[in-house]
Amino acid sequence: FRIWDVQQQQGAAANYNCKQIIKARHKHGKRVSVTAADFSAGIHRSFLIALACNDGSIQLFDHKSHCQRPKKIIENAHVSGSDTSYIGFDRIDTHLFISRGGLLDSTMKLWDVRMVSRGEPVHTWPSLWNVTSRCNVIESP
Repeated sequence: FRIWDVQQQQGAAANYNCKQIIKARHKHGKRVSVTAADFSAGIHRSFLIALACNDGSIQLFDHKSHCQRPKKIIENAHVSGSDTSYIGFDRIDTHLFISRGGLLDSTMKLWDVRMVSRGEPVHTWPSLWNVTSRCNVIESP
């Protein structure tokens, strides 16, 4: 997962610089693919980056620690081998985020960052209709 600085240069011929590379890994050290990502709106310029991976895990990286290792990992957040199609932090309460399972996982789950060590979501919506691995979530105030 790469973070780019798109405000550094302007114009059609701009060469954007990659500011950081975050490597998501399985618990045994093997690299995993990232299928969705989002970042929380942090206080005092600090924020979390959430990566949904194709092994079913959600990995939370703290920007203050330069994202070398995940701060928290939710193993089996969704079905392994399916592409978690969406992950998004609540823009008002930055402790909450939603993840949406892909084609093999017809769930949507609400998570609280403060309680992810339990490995259980705050709420799960099961049996949602899903015919593609690219379903999104739209939030409404």
